[in-house]
Amino acid sequence: MPAGAEASREAGEAAPGPCSGRASQESETVELAYAIERALMDADRTMLQIIATALSMIGMGVTIYSFFTGVATRFAGGDDVLARRIGLALLSLGLVLLITGIGSQVRYRFALIRQHKVLRRLVGRSATPRYRPQPTFAIAAALLLIGSFALATILTQQA
Repeated sequence: MPAGAEASREAGEAAPGPCSGRASQESETVELAYAIERALMDADRTMLQIIATALSMIGMGVTIYSFFTGVATRFAGGDDVLARRIGLALLSLGLVLLITGIGSQVRYRFALIRQHKVLRRLVGRSATPRYRPQPTFAIAAALLLIGSFALATILTQQA
């Protein structure tokens, strides 16, 4: 018996047997499956943060445009060009952030899903949690449509 095996047996560790390699491999596989699951949950949290930031920027852009345009119309009898530009800039930045965020999250999720499918093929379907699509992309798409409509409305109004 090798000296290392005797030392580990004396320390109270189990001697490696014919099943210990398989148990170790199953343990690593389960850890990998849950690591993928945690990564998917992290991707959801990141997408929600992107949506929240984009919503804030889009909302502020529309609010600034509407408020200052209303004030300029009531009191000065004209349109405030600066408010229009600031509102359009914030609205556009929010939409750009949302588009780039959706794109990066889609690429990241597809990579994770590919890893998940490979893992399920190697280990078996019952040993790994099943991937479930999340509603965050539907929310992001709805916000993108609403923000695009708001941008189109502001751009088509007469200055």
